[in-house]
Order: sequence, then structure tokens, then C-alpha cells
Amino acid sequence: MRWFRRGISAALVIWVLLAHAFAQNLPDGLTTGDDGIRSLLGSMLGGQADVNLQRFLQGQVVCTDDQAFAAFLNERGIRTLVTTVRSGALALRAGRCNLLIEGPAVRWVRAVLESARPEPTPTPADRDGPVIEPIADEFTSSSGSVAIVADITDPSGVANTEASGARLVERNGDRYAFSIRLPDNYARALVGISAEDRAGNSSTRRVAIRRIPACGPPNGLDVAMARVIQSDLNALGLNAGVVDGLVGAGTCGAIRRFEPAPVNSWPALQAALARARIGITAQRRSDPSEAEQMVIVSVSDPRDTGLVAWIRATVDGRSAEPDRRAQSGEILYRFTLNPGAALNLRFDALDGRARILAQTRLTLRRLPDMTLDLASAQLQDGRITAAADRVQVEVTLRNPWPDASVDWQTSDPDAGDRRRYAGVPIVVDLPMPDPAERGTATFLAVDRDGSIRARETLTLLRLADMRLQVEADELAGDVIETTNPDATIVVDLMNAWPGAKLSVDMPGSAPEIWAYGGQPRAVTVAAPPPGQSRALAIRVRDTDGVERDTRTIDFRRVASGPPGWLIPGAIGLLLLASVIWPIRGFRLFRNAKEPQSPAPTIPPRLYAVPDTTPVISVIPDQMAAITLTVDPGGVTDITIIQEQHRSDGP
Repeated sequence: MRWFRRGISAALVIWVLLAHAFAQNLPDGLTTGDDGIRSLLGSMLGGQADVNLQRFLQGQVVCTDDQAFAAFLNERGIRTLVTTVRSGALALRAGRCNLLIEGPAVRWVRAVLESARPEPTPTPADRDGPVIEPIADEFTSSSGSVAIVADITDPSGVANTEASGARLVERNGDRYAFSIRLPDNYARALVGISAEDRAGNSSTRRVAIRRIPACGPPNGLDVAMARVIQSDLNALGLNAGVVDGLVGAGTCGAIRRFEPAPVNSWPALQAALARARIGITAQRRSDPSEAEQMVIVSVSDPRDTGLVAWIRATVDGRSAEPDRRAQSGEILYRFTLNPGAALNLRFDALDGRARILAQTRLTLRRLPDMTLDLASAQLQDGRITAAADRVQVEVTLRNPWPDASVDWQTSDPDAGDRRRYAGVPIVVDLPMPDPAERGTATFLAVDRDGSIRARETLTLLRLADMRLQVEADELAGDVIETTNPDATIVVDLMNAWPGAKLSVDMPGSAPEIWAYGGQPRAVTVAAPPPGQSRALAIRVRDTDGVERDTRTIDFRRVASGPPGWLIPGAIGLLLLASVIWPIRGFRLFRNAKEPQSPAPTIPPRLYAVPDTTPVISVIPDQMAAITLTVDPGGVTDITIIQEQHRSDGP
């Protein structure tokens, strides 16, 4: 029995400790930032507070990411705010709710509420529907949809709410937000908001929605007027976009490009665009070679404003004649010009107060006689000099008459043609004569009647191929050999073309380039190091940079040293000495007097080898001591010959 009482006491202690710990730590997924709510929840969970959880939650705003759980709470009169997993904590910190239930806490709270005793039904005294208070009587927008926001409250709790043609997008406590698509016009439309409380009482409130333009005043515009404005803006090149009658961002941008100032009145903008579309055109109806020039003037008024009353014509800034009354159709003007003269005309469309509504300009010019303008890369001073067999000549007809043609002929009767001039230069592929020969080419400007109005004749000269001529003192063929540090070469050109350029180039030094002036040119070129050679390139190019002839010379520098005769002479002397030296009795300095010196204390010794003839000189009155050494096994036939020779006596 004693152990039983001790066990009961230990269980009670453990239960108190666990209850206290559980009261301090809320279940996983149940979060609140209010210390009072946290303490109360802890007491409720620990059994220390007799508070009904459903009644407690009805006094709070609960955030949850579970939509089914939110509907479950709404059915029990608990205000909820549906959030995402990430935004729940943010809504709690922002004060949009004071209790966050998510994850495992959802199952726990749901189980507690389902097991709790149901709340008593509302008393029959509540017979009024929910109170609906929109934040505005009219909701407007320029985009595709508009948001309707209203506060809906009821003592029994709001069970259901909806708006005709709209969908609920957000609920925050008693505030509901609906989204509804705007009509495709600028008329007002009514939308009904209905709500029902838990007692089955309902109520309805109507609000207005309306589309407004994205810029300008919200009133005074309908779809038809907007279409006209968009069409006029597009006609003026201001790019208002699709003509749909809805003034959006694209139409507002075009309006700002037309008039930077804000729009104060839509009818005024429509009238301004109609005036801007009034135009006037002037066209010449005469041949440019005729003396009398006729001009046709037309006025366009797309919106039929009827504002154009007068047409005014001015010539070079001066009035040409009295203003003419505007009329439908074309107005004819006549002007007389001298050959080659020009008139600068301006035509104005004026309203009844002589204000300019539209303006256009036109230049009249009576052409002088036609002239030929010939151009070619090889043309200079009326002569074409070229090496090719054909050249291109660009023919331009200045001041062309209507239906004018260009004709050309050459010395070759088979070469020639005629082409109608269309306002752009004509390129003629002209054949050249044979090399080193001359020819002519004639170009004609012909009118529509076949009469010649202009003539140009060119001289044709076919060039022969250019050839280089190179001369130098040490030049032999294509090789220059020299011992000097440099060499001078003379470069000349045969059959030189105009603008030809010559160059002398050798690796390791800067090339020398010059334009051929008709005379030879001497060029000094540095020689390579002794014993080396380099390639010397001489080139000629035409005016297009095309290489026409090249001469390559091997430039060699001979190594410096003794004269050429010295080595053969030395070899000859050596051969001669080798022949006469072994002759007996020949000694070059035999008669030379031996120098007097003290007698040596050690006799001179001489070691000889076989097949040699040793010679020794001794001091007078001295006897030489000669020691001969013979190799073992060698020949021992030794002969000693003593000769005396005194140059100073017998």
C-alpha cells in the first residue's frame, strides 16, 4: 500500500511538470506574437484555464495557408485570412492577424473544435442581414478589370457573400475584395453585392463600375469618339495602335506626341485632330521644256469640317495673284518661265479668318538644253587611257527632257547603241582599240523626235604593258655582287601608265616608293652584311594598286679579306722552299758570324731521330759532345760527318 501511494504521488508530480512545460511551449504550427494570447493558450492546453477554444478563436483573426481549414473556421464564426506558406509569418508580424495556425496545429485545432460541444444557435432576435458598406459608390479603372472593396459585418457572423459577375479575390477580416471585368464602353454599370449571415438573413447593396480613359478627363468620351480620335492619330503617323474605341496607354502616348499639354476636353481634341488632317497638294501638269507651266491644286478635308474658305498662292515669298475661293475639285494655276529659270511656289489653305490650315510647296523649273555628263575612272581631259580591252563610261543626261535617249558610236561601226534615259545614269561598256592604237567614241543626247540636242566626243588610247628597266654597275643578269656597303641602281619604266608608282623593297629596310614622273631614278640601297645575300624587289603598280611588273635581284656582298693573289703566292713560296732546303751545302745563314759568348759549362747535347741530319754549331776551340740515341731494334748504321766552316779565316 505504501508503494502504491508513492507511485500515485510521483505520477501527480510528473503530470504537473509536463502540464507546466506544455503550457510554456505551444504545439508545432501554432504561432502568435501576443504574449497574453500565448499565456492563455498555454493555460488552456495545460488545463489551467476553463476557456472554450471556439469562443476564444471567435475573438481572434486567424491566418492559415489551408483553404479547407479556413472554410471550417468560417463556418464556426471565426474570422480567417488565407495566406501562403511564406506570407503567413509576414501577415502575423504586420498585424493583419494575431494567430497563425499551420501544419500539425491545423489537425489539432480541428480535432478540438469538432469534439467540442456545439455553440448554441443564434437567438431568433437577429433578423437583419449583414451590413454591406462599400468604400466607394463608383469604382473606375482604365484597364480590363476593376476591384470592388466593401466591409461586410453581422453580429451572427457572415456565412456567405458574393457579387454578381465578380469573383472574391481577398478577405481580410470584415473587408472583402471582388474583381470584375469592365464593359467595353464608357457607360456606367451596376453590380450587386449580396451577403448572408449564420441565421439565414441576407442583404444586398448595389455599386457602380465604369471604364475611364487612361488619360484626359474621365467624362465626355464615348467609344465612337474614341475611334475617331484613334483613326486621326494613326492617319497623322502618331501610332495610336488598334482602333478599338478604348483609350489606353498606346492612345495616350500618341495624344502626347500630337499635343504635349494635358487633354482638357475630348471634343476639343477631336476638332484639333480634324483640322490637323486638312491637307493641300500641288502637282505640275506640263512638260518641263515648255514655257508655260500648269499647276493643279487640290484640298482634302477627310472629316468634312468645311473650314477651308480660300486658297493663296505665293511665288518666291510674294503674292502671285489674289486669293481664290476654295471649291471642290481641282484649281488650275498657270506660270510662265524663261529657259533655265525656276519658281518657288507655296500654296496655303485658309479659313474664313485667313488663318493657315494647311500648306504645301512646289518648285517649277524650265529646263535648259540637255547636256551630257560623261564619267569614267580612266577619263581625263576628254581622253580615256586604259590597258583593258573594254572600259565603262557612265553617261548622265543633265536637264533631261521627257522621253529623251542617249546614243553612242565608236570607230568600230559594229559598236554602238541607243537607250532611253530613265533619270538614272547609263553605264556603257565601251570597247577599246588595239594596244598602242587610238580611236574615238561619240555620245549624243536625242529628244523624243530624234533630234540631237547635245554631243560629246572622247579620244580612246589603248596602253601597252608597262616594263621595268634596271641598271647598276655590279649588275650581272639578276645578281649584284659588291664589297661596298651600298649600291646604286637606276630604275626606269617603259610604256608608263598615268599615275604609275614604283617601289624598291629589300627585307630589313624601309621600301622606297615614288610616282613615276617620266625620268629614270637612281636609288641607293644598303648592302647586306659581308658574306650574305638578300632579295631586292622592284615593282610597278597602276593607280588601283595592281602590280603590273616585278624585277627580283639577288643582292650579294662579298666577304672582306687579304688580296686574292696573296694566298696562291704564299703557297708557291712554301713549295719552292720545300724543294731547295734539303740541298747539301745550302744554308741560308751559314756565313753568319756566331755571337761571342762565354764557354758553356755544360757541353751542348743533341738528340736526333732517324732519317734526319742534325746540325750543331759550337764555339771555336770547343769540342762538341754529341749523344745519339737509337731505338731498340732499330737500324744502327750511324755515320758522323764533321765539317768545319769559318767565315773569318782558314
